[in-house]
Amino acid sequence: MKSVAIIKGKLVYEKLMLNKSIFIDLMSGFFPKIMRRNICRTNDSDCRLCKLSDRCAYSYIFEPAMPGEKALVVSLPDIKIPFAFKWFPEQNQGEFILSMFGRCSIFIYDIIQTLKRIGEMGLGHEKMKFEIGELESLGADLKKTGVLKEGVKMSEHINNISLETIADMASDLPSLSMKFGFDSDFDLMRSNRDLKRNELFPVLYKRVRDRLKALYVLYLDEELPPELKGLSDRASDIINISDKSDILEFKGNLSPFRYLFLMGSYFNVGRRCAFGKGSYRLIL
Repeated sequence: MKSVAIIKGKLVYEKLMLNKSIFIDLMSGFFPKIMRRNICRTNDSDCRLCKLSDRCAYSYIFEPAMPGEKALVVSLPDIKIPFAFKWFPEQNQGEFILSMFGRCSIFIYDIIQTLKRIGEMGLGHEKMKFEIGELESLGADLKKTGVLKEGVKMSEHINNISLETIADMASDLPSLSMKFGFDSDFDLMRSNRDLKRNELFPVLYKRVRDRLKALYVLYLDEELPPELKGLSDRASDIINISDKSDILEFKGNLSPFRYLFLMGSYFNVGRRCAFGKGSYRLIL
């Protein structure tokens, strides 16, 4: 299934007790443990020895078998998890956007149930509890395409956006300049401020490319498109022209990179990226 599925929902709580960074850190640790605890029926120590692994959300998301991999135990960094959770907190509720790559969308019910269970338990010493509000299916432009009713068959009503649709949308993006607004902690901005201005674009490009390469190889069973494998010679003419620490603006011939950065805006880049690190949006 060469597609992306994007849904929007709300986390509703009485009081915002954790800042965004701490919330994301706790989620990245809690989520796989709670998911496995709630859906595993066999308690096998290795998912790839389990007869139910093909139908298991935990096995698919957190312990996938890499193509050609013979070993039964593979260390999988967070960069290869096939979904991205973005959270935009406010005082009593916060919107979240969940993007799912490839077959991951068929496990949306298990993902939402895991979020609900964590909300019932509460996060951190403060035991910040939350509920899941209305869920909506989104299109490639992040506009609403329908309301999702929670249930075991909710995956049948998700709008799966084909990669061809995303490529067509990318071809219509402005090519003379591109702005990136960062919605969460991004280690490139935080710890590499001494990077020369003309080095920011290739470093960001490589982060997004590596994230997408892992997703393509594991969850689409194909390589990253050839035009996205290496930096264009024109990249040296694309420089950072922004003075704001949370916004990068580039100018130059961006045509070869529009698809990559549009795809990257659906996901996250950086450490613990699946749960919000390095979340950015294109400002058009």
